Amino acid sequence: MRKFLTIAIVAAMIASLGAAFAQTSQSHDVEIRIPNVLLIRIVGVVGDREPADNPRVVFDFSADHVAYMAAVEAGEAGPLKPTSVENFGDVIVFSNSETSWSVHLSALPLTFAPHILRGRGAFLDLASIRVRPGQLPDPGVVDRPWRWHLGTTGPIARGRGLEGYRGWRSLGFGGSDYELLVHGDEEPGTYTTIVTYTITQP
Repeated sequence: MRKFLTIAIVAAMIASLGAAFAQTSQSHDVEIRIPNVLLIRIVGVVGDREPADNPRVVFDFSADHVAYMAAVEAGEAGPLKPTSVENFGDVIVFSNSETSWSVHLSALPLTFAPHILRGRGAFLDLASIRVRPGQLPDPGVVDRPWRWHLGTTGPIARGRGLEGYRGWRSLGFGGSDYELLVHGDEEPGTYTTIVTYTITQP
């Protein structure tokens, strides 16, 4: 009886090993899902990729009436340039899609803090604040005008989604490319607005 059991166990083991060695390969699936990414960032310096902290453009001529009057007399030929630009070296966009994109700007109405109690901030509006890019955009950025103002409603740039034109792209302008057109009838005081750049796909 014992001999029979031993033989039966060995036979079962041999059968099991034969079944295991019969499978020499096995396959598995790999699934990859890539997101559609569309980003826009203001960066501190050209070539950077990280979003800037508190980008800011300042035109402070409160103590420089000579420069202000020179701009008034020059008119279109001599707009004022920013006295300070903080963390605003470039605007960059990212897209990994074949779909084209466009960039729009929006600016809140100017708020006004007068130097005298009854000031209303007359004769200065968003159209007085303009952007004149000082460098070319990256390849793939098309239809960027040579100049626009903060009251612009249409796109300020478009991009192609063709292969070779995806990834990070510079729009070719920063805070130092802003300018202020003055005429001499602006009421004394401090004017502020918030400008937002938005990227969209059709």
